[in-house]
Amino acid sequence: MPLEAKAHYSATNLLLMFFLFSFVGWAWECLIVFIQGGIFINRGSLYGPWIPIYGFGGLAVLLFLGRLNKRPLLCFFAIIVLCGIIEYVGASIIWSVLHIKYWDYSGYFFNIQGRICLEGLLSFGVLGMMGMHVIAPAADFLLLKVPLALRQRICAGLIVLFGADVTLCLFYPHMGAGITTSIRTKE
Repeated sequence: MPLEAKAHYSATNLLLMFFLFSFVGWAWECLIVFIQGGIFINRGSLYGPWIPIYGFGGLAVLLFLGRLNKRPLLCFFAIIVLCGIIEYVGASIIWSVLHIKYWDYSGYFFNIQGRICLEGLLSFGVLGMMGMHVIAPAADFLLLKVPLALRQRICAGLIVLFGADVTLCLFYPHMGAGITTSIRTKE
């Protein structure tokens, strides 16, 4: 299986990779909480097994930074900047719309308003490089073996489920211990 970062992927495969990255992020965060506390907690802002900020970050890396795949150091720092912007903006939007914090890095070194921190940014740099150079090429290789019509049906199904989850969470946000860090009462 050739694992080489690509500058372009099909729209169908990119959409499927969005869900793959979102799922991997969800699994990663659930695993961290399980290791720290010995209990499974469905992490993230949605009820389903996905954390979309990882999907958006992964897609942004592939779409905007794919041409940097041959320049690893520049690519790493570009991923840090891009994912930092996505995480900061994502936290700001969630706070302004839902009045909820799903993460708070206030106690971490080099944090900005508790929305991003150096440790998280470095982690995203490493994860972004893995996504660009390993996960996306491997996923694309495997997905191209699946007939396009089936990939499109899977995309449609995932979009419906994801849309329903987002809609539900706008009215009944996913909250609780280990999920949200703080909630602001509406003024």
